[in-house]
Amino acid sequence: SFREQNGFQRKSGFDNWWSRRHWKSIGEDVPRKRVKEAYKECENTLGVVDILINNAAILSKDLRKVTEVIQFGTMNGTEIARKKMGKHNGGKGGFVMNIASILGVIPDPMFPFYAAAKAAIVHYTRIVGNKVHRNYSDVSVLCLCPGPVEAPLLSLDLAKRTAYDEHIISLLESFHKQPISKLQPKEIGDVVVKMINENKSGEVAVIDNK
Repeated sequence: SFREQNGFQRKSGFDNWWSRRHWKSIGEDVPRKRVKEAYKECENTLGVVDILINNAAILSKDLRKVTEVIQFGTMNGTEIARKKMGKHNGGKGGFVMNIASILGVIPDPMFPFYAAAKAAIVHYTRIVGNKVHRNYSDVSVLCLCPGPVEAPLLSLDLAKRTAYDEHIISLLESFHKQPISKLQPKEIGDVVVKMINENKSGEVAVIDNK
């Protein structure tokens, strides 16, 4: 499932732009039916949804669980939004922003399942964001791939408990000893706003503090 507290933490990244607008963060499990219910809750609370941000993340040794949460969850959210927002269905168009990861574009050895699922989101975004689909639906689909973020998902304890294999644990310990400049939620929010304003459907952007 989505970690709801992480969603609310991201709020600080959007406050500057959305301070006079309406937005809602919902923590939900990811089967298609549950995603549809969450989307409906947003509509009931906010009215017409014109921007959807998919931010699904989980560390686990369970391949199916990782795939269902990250890949299926994000794709389900995107497909529901494209159907609801699409001008081909009487909608007014809109934006879908998929939050992937720098691990989706760089082959890192530590989290194979997580990285592979995020890579699928990167490729999927490029396809459904293509002008063929964008011109038909008037829905722009974008993807942001952040580097390490200041968030509970990157805690050493969680990473060690969900490590792909035993030999990876020493790599994780070394990683956490390094002086790494992590991204703050606000930095991600600023880039999201910039990408939406530029409206280059299918764009995949990487942001990192290195």
